[in-house]
Amino acid sequence: MSQIEASFSERRFALTDKVKMLQWSGNHWDDILYFPKDYQVGYISRGQGTFFQGERQLPIVAGQFYLVHPGNLHSGKPNGDTGWAAEVLVLKSDYIQEICLELNQGASIYPVFEPMVADVDTSKSMLVHFRKTLQMLTDPTQTAQSTEINLFYAINELLSLPASQKVASPAVNTDQMAVERAKAFIETHFRENFSLDDLSKQAFLSKFHLLRAFKKQVGITPSAFQMQLRLNEARKLIFQHKSLTEVALALGFSDQAHFTNTFKKYSGGVSPKALKKTAIFYNFTE
Repeated sequence: MSQIEASFSERRFALTDKVKMLQWSGNHWDDILYFPKDYQVGYISRGQGTFFQGERQLPIVAGQFYLVHPGNLHSGKPNGDTGWAAEVLVLKSDYIQEICLELNQGASIYPVFEPMVADVDTSKSMLVHFRKTLQMLTDPTQTAQSTEINLFYAINELLSLPASQKVASPAVNTDQMAVERAKAFIETHFRENFSLDDLSKQAFLSKFHLLRAFKKQVGITPSAFQMQLRLNEARKLIFQHKSLTEVALALGFSDQAHFTNTFKKYSGGVSPKALKKTAIFYNFTE
């Protein structure tokens, strides 16, 4: 691979704090998965690479979009020779809920899509609505009220293109709510060592039903989800100049050696000491 290059910027808009734009480029790859709490619509404007979701690997090139909704574990690897550049709209989940309730006459309809790379034809249509959304966010000639109304429609159209907007059946709702309860518990207690029994009680599902539902919706097991949260937190603590012993104890590991070995296992062999050289975009998940 050629010399590592990377740049990252964030832009917020005056109209609303519910939407922001991320811009990044380079050939850097951080193989730790990300856990977005919001919707992301990313447009690859230059280069090519691979989009990762669990064990899925989806090639992506300039002119295509990738999409993830809250909780979708994902990562991306640019081609080392071409690198890539992307613009990403980050849309707050409660804002999307507000849009859907407003535009669908109060029905509980949400954009539901697997983490995906849109095909070429869909990407062409999405680009029109992507640019329209940006125009709504930056148009100084419109009143705030008219701009917000137009922004509602622009975002709804953008997310509707690849989304399957259907009201889930009661059975699906039950599993989805159970998994959300389990995820919320893990996100709150990921530093602790709890059992699958503890988690199933929080989700109000049997252990095996929870495992199947969690793997289906999130893409990985609850234990892997917890471990990725621990690793993401470890990255932040290390960048705050905490010692490896402090990090290990703060995250529930028995000692530094246990932490180091676990970190390397789940990070493709990268050690905590090497983290500062590899985790250039460590703030991307915040």
